[in-house]
Amino acid sequence: GRPRPVVAVLATGTEAEAFAADLRFFLGEREARGPLTRRVHHLPGWEVPPFEPLSPAREILAARAEGFYHLVQTSDPVVVTTLEAWAQRCLPRAAFADAITYVVAGEELALETLAARLVEWGYHRVPLVQDPGDLAVRGGIVDVFPPGYGRPVRLEFLGDEVESLREFDPSSQRSLDRIEDVLLLPVREFGLSRLGPDTARAIDTRAAEIGLARQERRDLVEAVRERLVLPGIESLLPYFYDELATLADYLPKGTLVWMPAAGEMETAVELLWAQVCEHAAAAMRDGRFHPPPERLYLNPKAWRAALEGRPRVEVEALDVLAEGSVHVQTYSTDLLALRPTTPGGEGPLAAVAARLTAWMREGTRPILVASSENQRDRLRVLLSAHDIEAVSSSAAFPQAITAPGRKLLLLTGELTHGV
Repeated sequence: GRPRPVVAVLATGTEAEAFAADLRFFLGEREARGPLTRRVHHLPGWEVPPFEPLSPAREILAARAEGFYHLVQTSDPVVVTTLEAWAQRCLPRAAFADAITYVVAGEELALETLAARLVEWGYHRVPLVQDPGDLAVRGGIVDVFPPGYGRPVRLEFLGDEVESLREFDPSSQRSLDRIEDVLLLPVREFGLSRLGPDTARAIDTRAAEIGLARQERRDLVEAVRERLVLPGIESLLPYFYDELATLADYLPKGTLVWMPAAGEMETAVELLWAQVCEHAAAAMRDGRFHPPPERLYLNPKAWRAALEGRPRVEVEALDVLAEGSVHVQTYSTDLLALRPTTPGGEGPLAAVAARLTAWMREGTRPILVASSENQRDRLRVLLSAHDIEAVSSSAAFPQAITAPGRKLLLLTGELTHGV
C-alpha cells in the first residue's frame, strides 16, 4: 500500500535511538546531508529532570525541531519518539511554522534581518561555526549550522541579495558544494520576543501563588522582563504561549501510532507522572519556581486521550499472521561462544560458523552486518576458513536482499543487534 506517516513511541531515549537506527538500516536510508531527504527521524523529549534549572542540550532541541518539521511538512515521515516526549507539552504548531526560515539562492533578504531572526530562535553567535545551532557573521557572509544538516552552510550576500549558498567544512572552514536552498529550523521552542513585561507579570503572579522568596522572585521576573535566557528557562514555556500543544497535535491525518510493549507503557506512564509530581514537590520545598505540572506535562488520563481515535499498532510480540508472507527472523549472537569450547578447538568463530551453517541447511539465508567495509572483508576471510562462502555487498539492505543467490550475505551499516 501507499506509505503513510508513522510515529513509534518507545519507553526510553536509548530504545528510541536504537529503534530509529535499525529502521534506517532496514529501509536502506543512508546518512544524508539535508533534512529533506530523510524519512526516519528521532524526536526526543527534553531529557532533563522536570522543573530543574537545566536546559536541554542543543542537539536535543535540534532533533525535536527536525521531527516536528517532518510531521507537519512531509507526506510520510517515520518519527521515533519516547513516552516522555509524548507526555510533554510543546510550542504550538502555528508558532513552530513561524519559526521556520527557508532561504533560496538569489532571493532578496537583508543579512542583519536573517541574523536577528536566527538569534531570536536560539542560534548562538560564535567566531567560527562548528556545531549545530552555531551562527557567525562577518562582512557579507553568514555561516550557520542548521539542524538536520551534516555540514554547515555559508550564505554569501551581495547587498540585500543572497548571492550564493555553499556547504563548508567546519574543520578547515573551506567552502564546498554549491546548494540552491537551505532550511533553517529553530533550535529553541520559543522566540526571545516571547519574553518581556507581559510574560514577566504572569510569572510574577505564579511566583506569588507558590510563595517564592522575595529575592528569587524579583531576580526571575527581572530576567524575563529583560529577555535573559536562564538555565532551565524551558520550564517557563506555559507562560510564553496562550496554550501549548502536544506531540499528538503535530500528527498528520491518518498517522499510524506504533507502540511496542504497550502493556508496559501503561505502567511507565503512571510512573512518569508520579516522577513529574515528585519533582514539582521538590521544587516547592526548595523554593524554586515551577508551573503547575499539568501545564507542562500530560497526566495519565490526558496521555491516553491523546491516543484515542488514532490508528495504532500495540505490539507485544511479532507473529507470522499468514502463510506465504515474508518471514524475517533475527537472532542475537550475544550468547554464542566466541572462543574454543575445548583445548585446541577450531578457533574463535567455530561456534558462530556452525550455527550459520545450520541455518543455511534449513534454507535460511543469513545476513551479517559489519560497521565498516574493512570489518566486512575481514569477516569474509575468517568465514572462508570455516568453509562458508559469503557474498559482500555495498548496497543498502532493501536492494541487497533482492539479489539472486543463497550464499551468506555480508553488508555494512549500523545495526544495534541481530543477524
